[in-house]
Amino acid sequence: RVAPRANGSYRIRVDVDLVREAHIDVFEPGRRLRLIYMPQPDMPPTESVLVDDFMLDVDAGATTLRLLGSGYPDDAGWERYYLRLRQGWPRALARLKVALEKLAGATAS
Repeated sequence: RVAPRANGSYRIRVDVDLVREAHIDVFEPGRRLRLIYMPQPDMPPTESVLVDDFMLDVDAGATTLRLLGSGYPDDAGWERYYLRLRQGWPRALARLKVALEKLAGATAS
């Protein structure tokens, strides 16, 4: 569930035991999206603010998506969660790439 606007909200169920909820801090369609995650009761406590910043760059007809995650604590209690994200984001971004390429191919036909 996403309310795509500045000061909007983002909520996604990653799997059966992980839900991520965030405040949309920056919303610039075609350029940038920054999510500030809300503390989750099933995660270890932290004073850090967890952030994912998605940035799009278009150059010579090619679009590059950069994802910068920050605020993840260097603490043993967070290791499992961090590793899950490190394994999950590459798969999610690869699926996004395939879906966008398929869409581009369909619109070019």
